[in-house]
Amino acid sequence: MVKQTIDECCNQFLTDATLKNGMADLLSFFKELKMKPSWYHANSYKCDYKGKRVIMINFSKMGVENWVRLRVITTGDCYEDNGKLDIFLQNLPIEMQNEYMAHLRYCKNCTTCTPGHDLELFGEPYKNVCEKSFAYYIDNPTPEQFEFVKKFVIARREYIINFI
Repeated sequence: MVKQTIDECCNQFLTDATLKNGMADLLSFFKELKMKPSWYHANSYKCDYKGKRVIMINFSKMGVENWVRLRVITTGDCYEDNGKLDIFLQNLPIEMQNEYMAHLRYCKNCTTCTPGHDLELFGEPYKNVCEKSFAYYIDNPTPEQFEFVKKFVIARREYIINFI
């Protein structure tokens, strides 16, 4: 398996100007934060801070051009969250809390987390939450969503500094 740089993946898989410019801006943002994406596996990259995962970047779903997924990690262990996600969320500005809660999904029995996980957020119980909800997923982000991703990356770094 050939290890491509993230720039090579951007050039190979992204022809859409919005996605290409958004990724270039995001990579520049990572550079400012002194976070360098590193190869994870085929067309996938990770960015860690102090040894803790902050974001995953995936390109080309089944060879499709102009497909990129950004997955900002919100908690280190979705199986044994025990309030870690709630602590992370409570330290976010209300706008970001609302964005995350709108992202929350229930398990649809896709076999990865069936039947989902039970957790408590903001004092309210949530049953059968899909494992994918534990990270902030965005596929083919718009310019506004790229900005939200940056905010979530900063929030994840602050969480790592203050709570881990």
